[in-house]
Amino acid sequence: IFWKKICAPLETMELDWIPSLTRTVADIGEVLIDLLKPSIDLTPLRSVQVQHAVMFGEDWSAPYEVCWQADGAGMTITMPDLPNFADRHFKYFGERLGHLGRGHTLLYQYLGTFVIPCHEVLHIVQHLHGNLRDSDPRSYAMEHDASRLNYVLMWQGL
Repeated sequence: IFWKKICAPLETMELDWIPSLTRTVADIGEVLIDLLKPSIDLTPLRSVQVQHAVMFGEDWSAPYEVCWQADGAGMTITMPDLPNFADRHFKYFGERLGHLGRGHTLLYQYLGTFVIPCHEVLHIVQHLHGNLRDSDPRSYAMEHDASRLNYVLMWQGL
């Protein structure tokens, strides 16, 4: 009942996901540019673009359509295409994360637009730094580093 009271209104709200995410990514970039100068030039972060994921529309594709992704070479951050989520996407979140309805997933994604971009921008910083090599093919080092710093970065950005 608690979740329904909080999350049900989100089911009918129309949010401008991309403009909101664009502002968040720009703010994160400026924090990093300021914090890490002069040791590394991160001004290319100012050109990072955000976009929605491509929706394939197949049952098998739902796990890929709900993911976030950073592309350092393309200077883009891709977020799930929430305005075009179908029942299979909400079902995925219900089965995998225990979400109690569409509104629960939308709240999760909305809150994610603050912390997840921090993580993804850090992956772009890793790309800009270059020469970050890990000889272990099963290593989680890049994910580990981006996951440890994203909350500190979110705090700075807020």
